[in-house]
Amino acid sequence: MERFELFKALMKTKRAFSLFPSNHPLIQERVKYLLEIIKNLIEQENKAEISIIEQEVFINEYSLRQESLEFADLIKEIKDTGITIFNFQQGITTKEVISLINYLNESKNTPLTTKLLSDELRTRGITHITLSTILPLKLPEKKSDLPVQLSEWGKEYQKIVSEIENIFGEVSRGKLFPPENIHLIVQRLLKQVIKEQSSLNALFNMKGYDDCTFRHSINVAILSLLMGKELKFDQKLLATLGEVALLHDIGKVMMPEDIISKTGSLNAMEWEMIYRHPFVGAEILLAIPGINPLTPCVAMEHHIRHDGGGYPHLEITESNNYLTPIVSICDFYDAMTTIRSYRKPLFPHQAVLLLLQGANTQFNPVLVKAFVSLVGFYPIGTIMQTDRGEMAITKKVNPNDPLHPIIEIIKNEAGEKIPPKLIDTSEKDQTGKHYLRNISQILKPQSLPLNQDLKNT
Repeated sequence: MERFELFKALMKTKRAFSLFPSNHPLIQERVKYLLEIIKNLIEQENKAEISIIEQEVFINEYSLRQESLEFADLIKEIKDTGITIFNFQQGITTKEVISLINYLNESKNTPLTTKLLSDELRTRGITHITLSTILPLKLPEKKSDLPVQLSEWGKEYQKIVSEIENIFGEVSRGKLFPPENIHLIVQRLLKQVIKEQSSLNALFNMKGYDDCTFRHSINVAILSLLMGKELKFDQKLLATLGEVALLHDIGKVMMPEDIISKTGSLNAMEWEMIYRHPFVGAEILLAIPGINPLTPCVAMEHHIRHDGGGYPHLEITESNNYLTPIVSICDFYDAMTTIRSYRKPLFPHQAVLLLLQGANTQFNPVLVKAFVSLVGFYPIGTIMQTDRGEMAITKKVNPNDPLHPIIEIIKNEAGEKIPPKLIDTSEKDQTGKHYLRNISQILKPQSLPLNQDLKNT
């Protein structure tokens, strides 16, 4: 697809500039081709943006899935410039593209802030390109020495995983299931959401399992229920939301396992099968008597973007119901923060950044805002280190300042356990310009909810 040519064209142009003078015919050809791709993308999708997070490239929020040494080298080459986000805007000129490429070839490991980048671009006459960087939090080598103990919620979660695995297994063998079984599971999840939101929020920072459709479906259902609760849905609507979310990906049980778990690039035929899973899911659900009518709709629509893109291509500009956009956001977040066969999981704050970038295009912006207010950049249960050297756990999200949650200090600067102490990291000094504490490191990419109750830390 043309959007996936954007990154390759940028890198080919960059490399050509390092070999030939700017008036060389090859340079002119490369620049012309790159500019053509940019303009076509802006015309077709209202956007031409490259984001690089860890070893994954996103073009307009679509993952450019590649596995090769050459591709890894391309990613390293662009990250060495110190830039991880490229946003090309309407009105971009040939001169601006040439100036950008020259700048990239001059830059390497440059720790510039977004403001300094903007100033540098302006001095070079670049006004239709925005550059910025995502600074990843550092992950230390040592593991947390916190004790492990399976919580009551962890046991219940594992039981539900087993039950969903059995139901989905029956579906893969061509059998139907009574919707009452799903209704009972949703009620149990809903009970946990209402009773114990903090431990459920923490669940979504715990990604120690390989991706599987049934575990992913449960996570998306819990996230969706939390979001529905945040949006003040009544019990009946919450139950419907839980059902549609739990079954949104059921079409994947009919996909060959070697495609779902493939570590390398998918070929055209394999992508075609993946693109069909919404149709397959809707067909399965339509055959089940008593299923909520919205359930097959959400299964069909959950990969359709807010701007009408995505798949499958339907004659609609956005979802026909208000539950699909919720499930789409929760599906994306859980997928991005879960181990996949072809990539490592993203940290929650990285996935949230991608959601924010996709607001208005891929996702409903009002619902993205609600989701970020709910989960924050550092979900409840995230284990972290402050810039003072203390160990802490997120206890509450600050809706007005998601980057600075309320945390519980559990170890002091010397690494000694202390009585838990609640701190609001959004507090500033007397000047009102500087935070008293900042989060410097995530100590573990997993959190505690399934292995340990937060109260036991």
